[in-house]
Amino acid sequence: MPTLEARRRALLLFEQLLDLPPGAPQRATLFADASPEILAEVAALEAAEARSAESFATAFDADAPVFPGERPERVGAYRLDALIGEGGMGEVWRGIRDDGLFEHRVAVKLIRPGIVSAGAEARFVEERRLLARLDHPGVARIIDGGVSEGGWPYLITELVEGDAIDRHCAAQDCDLRTRIMLVRDAARAVEAAHGQLIVHADIKPGNLLVTPRNMVKLLDFGIARLIGGAGDAGPALQPMTRAYASPERAAGALADVADDIYALGLVLRDLVADRPADPGATAIVMRATAPAAANRYRTMEAMGADLDRWLADLPVRAHPRSFRYRLNRFTHRHRFGVAASAIALLAMLGGTTFGAIGHVRAERARTAEAQRIADLRAVSHYLLFDLQAEMARQPNSLRLRTRIAERLQLYLDRMAADPRATPATRIEAAEGLIRLADQQGDPGQANLGQPAHARRNLERAANLAQGLPGPDAALVRARIAIALARQITIYDHALVRADALMTAASRDIDASGAVGVGLRATYQTELATLRAWQNRYDEAIAAARAAMRESLPADPREAALLSSRMADILGESIFYRGDHPGAVAPYRRQLAILTDARARWPDDARIRRNFARATWALGTTLIDIDRAAEALPMLEQGLAEIRALIAQDRDNADAQRMLRIQEIAYTQALGRTGRADEAVAMLAANVETRRRSWLAQPGEAMRLRDYAIAIAALGDLQAEHGRTAEACRTYDQADIMFGRLKRDGKFIEIDRDYSQRLLNEARARYCRNRA
Repeated sequence: MPTLEARRRALLLFEQLLDLPPGAPQRATLFADASPEILAEVAALEAAEARSAESFATAFDADAPVFPGERPERVGAYRLDALIGEGGMGEVWRGIRDDGLFEHRVAVKLIRPGIVSAGAEARFVEERRLLARLDHPGVARIIDGGVSEGGWPYLITELVEGDAIDRHCAAQDCDLRTRIMLVRDAARAVEAAHGQLIVHADIKPGNLLVTPRNMVKLLDFGIARLIGGAGDAGPALQPMTRAYASPERAAGALADVADDIYALGLVLRDLVADRPADPGATAIVMRATAPAAANRYRTMEAMGADLDRWLADLPVRAHPRSFRYRLNRFTHRHRFGVAASAIALLAMLGGTTFGAIGHVRAERARTAEAQRIADLRAVSHYLLFDLQAEMARQPNSLRLRTRIAERLQLYLDRMAADPRATPATRIEAAEGLIRLADQQGDPGQANLGQPAHARRNLERAANLAQGLPGPDAALVRARIAIALARQITIYDHALVRADALMTAASRDIDASGAVGVGLRATYQTELATLRAWQNRYDEAIAAARAAMRESLPADPREAALLSSRMADILGESIFYRGDHPGAVAPYRRQLAILTDARARWPDDARIRRNFARATWALGTTLIDIDRAAEALPMLEQGLAEIRALIAQDRDNADAQRMLRIQEIAYTQALGRTGRADEAVAMLAANVETRRRSWLAQPGEAMRLRDYAIAIAALGDLQAEHGRTAEACRTYDQADIMFGRLKRDGKFIEIDRDYSQRLLNEARARYCRNRA
């Protein structure tokens, strides 16, 4: 048993150790006079620190907490299955849902009641409300929370599989660029939290997991605080990881944005420590971890911008602007061009007088600058359009194509931001943003399921094109408005704003004159789609027929795709107006166009995707007019096509959603052809997948609507096959989900007059006699 003096000395040494980076040479000096007894005690303290760092590596200024006698065995619908980590604040368990409804695994964070004061319990409730606002793919989402019967506060969060960022980099022997890219991803997640006025307050490697798909997930917002929130949480709830705490945080100040910047700077410092020294990376670390908060980056966005500049081989703003540093970055970015220029300069020096060189240099500089811009525009156009089209045929290339577009966009943005930028340059940058937005979240083609990113880039494109003169600029503005209207209609159900955008697009198409003739068919098609969402079916039918009278694109592939969309929206408008048999003809036309196009261009993902949707549209219509046996084989064909697309590109969020849509139609056909058990099991799994999709992005109206419609479809299937009690419970759940859409102001006319109406009719038919 160590003596009291040995313990005191060990604690002092341990406190000093926490301020040193791992492997620091000062460690040997620090322990020079320590006895074996003290060394053993320090080793025990370090081991405890390492264990707690796995989840809640937090320290408290309060006295030793009072631990309860027993932890709960379950919270809500979840049974605590296995301990994942523990620390001073509590424990993290893997939870398994076992109420029989569906299978689901989560992480359950139990907070020891003894360390939470009455005031802190109120803060805990407030934090749960704040955390529910976070909606970012880089943040582990909160699912539920509360207080168990035994008085344990708990949070239920997404269960993330992966390694801490430092262990991942060590195991994979990641190069410097990869490490900085991972930190950049982490910065985006933290920036999203700051945008919701939430600080993390405990950023460290253990809270930054890298998933098997190389995505960074930020964990443990259980100690987050409202930025600028009034009041003092008191000593009972002031957790931190001292090794990653800023000086002011360690001194007792409440958490702020500057603390998150400091902590992420330390994470970056540790990750680059064993890589070759790099001036830019070092400068970013130094700025982020400056002892005084005023000398750090002002925002996480500013730190992220410097990381982006480093990744683009541009000088970082944190580095002193020395000529040598800027020259090194330039030559790294343009090493072949620099070599060629040096040879040309030597040749020129050998054959001209020194006085003539100055004049030639000036002329060459002007010419070279103009040529550089022209070349970069040509290269960017090739990369964004021609090369991307070729890469689209390569398996699993969507994420890579988007990353290329993101990196390239940095150059386009720089060109457009130059005060000397010509209108053509700004239009080129806007074109790049449109293409990037397409890949991030354009509904109806392969995308990454990032509608928020897509909307932001379309808004940026609109700002670039605003006020530019000429028909070309007007046409670009129209294209942006149409794309943005399509996005917010489908993802957000923001139909009023979409209407305003379409009106603006119409004005710009008129202003573009002859240049805009080719866009009129697209405009009318999208207008028909919006009118259908607004439940204005006669106007939708008129717009679809007007689109058919407009000129088609010269490219036969694009012409086929647009023609098929015209037929689709015409059939959809006729169907929802109530004439189901009348919708069969336009839907058959759509399927015929795409069957022919699929034979001509078998590798085109957009054609294959739209072909699958055409089988769905015609198949569901045939089911509704009691021709399910005819619908079943075409729905099987569409299902196979979508599954093949997903196998070809697993990141394709549009195909994943289309698969869920196709499955519902397929189960309806199965049920109508005598395969009820198979249909119910498949549709129940579909509902659970949609539920998880919605919980991943709870603020996205499209996902909630998809979930509600799937639940209602499951109730219909159960009711049609005699499972009335189950069906009524399912209908109740669907009604709750539609109620959430109403509460959020996202309940649209088509759901009021169709989906909700059918649900109410089914409940009246099957559930009126319930007790």
